[in-house]
Amino acid sequence: MIKLFEKYKLFKVEAVCTAVCILVFNTSIFSQKVEVEKRIHRSEFPSSALQWLEAEYPALHKDRYFMEYTADTTNFEAKFCWEKVHYSIEFLSDGRLKDIEKQVKFSLIPTSPKKIMEEHFDADFKKWKVSRCQEQWVPGRIEKWYEIVVKGRDETGAVKYEYHFDESGRFLERQEIVLPSSLINQY
Repeated sequence: MIKLFEKYKLFKVEAVCTAVCILVFNTSIFSQKVEVEKRIHRSEFPSSALQWLEAEYPALHKDRYFMEYTADTTNFEAKFCWEKVHYSIEFLSDGRLKDIEKQVKFSLIPTSPKKIMEEHFDADFKKWKVSRCQEQWVPGRIEKWYEIVVKGRDETGAVKYEYHFDESGRFLERQEIVLPSSLINQY
């Protein structure tokens, strides 16, 4: 019975990986972000990453752990609340730190860069709304970036994009977020 369960569990992981590969192969030309997250138990998270988290963020709570599949990688992500702020910290499969994301309110971004970002959104959409805003730090990069998820309407209809801007508001990149129609909230 245990072997049957292990085969079923392996089949589910292979099916998810295959689905991600098919989606990525079909959409990689168009700068689309396709990723699948699977919640995992703390015991399945890389031990070196857990040690780093415990040292940097003592007494964190509401912690959840995920395995994230993208086009060509499998990473691990910890999401938690620390000092009343939501964090999302991603690690490479070997446990090395990939990036730190701290949730912030879009309204609290300094006026000058926020105005530049809003002008960019106004040019891209007829109507738009920020659904998530995070400050992002990457090892080896001095300045922080802003990662902003925007839902809006353009000439094609309802769309959802992830934008990256530097601290001064300079546009860096935009990727369409691809979700099955049953998961996207229409704006």
